[in-house]
Amino acid sequence: MTQLEPWPFMRAQHRETSVLLSDNLISKFTNALHWSYNCSSTRIFETQLDLSANQIKHVTDIIYGWNIDGTIGLYVILLSASLYFSKRGAY
Repeated sequence: MTQLEPWPFMRAQHRETSVLLSDNLISKFTNALHWSYNCSSTRIFETQLDLSANQIKHVTDIIYGWNIDGTIGLYVILLSASLYFSKRGAY
């Protein structure tokens, strides 16, 4: 797996979610599903997303790739989510 759609957070809008995607080759975040998130979106339930040991260069790639609207949208997601990354990338 080299790219990831925002389905973990789409799922988390309906229930608590735990997604383990460590040890893949993920380096790109895509949004063919046309998902967007902002302050007025349905809340995100508690989420654990493990992206450790992938080839992610910058955490901000998630914001742009998944169309998370601004600082407030990112803040809301980060309050609900536990994101795990390894130190292999530049971040």
